Amino acid sequence: MKKKVILFCISMIIVVVLATQVFAMTGADLKSLCSSSEEPIISQYLSDDIDYPVITENDLDSDDQTMLEAVVVGENGEEYIIIIVNGEIHILQK
Repeated sequence: MKKKVILFCISMIIVVVLATQVFAMTGADLKSLCSSSEEPIISQYLSDDIDYPVITENDLDSDDQTMLEAVVVGENGEEYIIIIVNGEIHILQK
């Protein structure tokens, strides 16, 4: 019984990891996903030509909602997490 529970837990972790996609997007690509009113805010943190690692999570509440999460390192080495949910930006300092 213990082996089945452990196997089930491991398989669920694998499913969660596979459901989340990781890739890179340029700063310009990330800016294009934001609403025009928030583009100046994100421009302070992103460079157009640099690739940023991005995590995409698609299943929030419905099929039309998408969340992107990018980790950005600032000029002084500070790290920021930029979260874009349907064009709205949330910036958190690590």
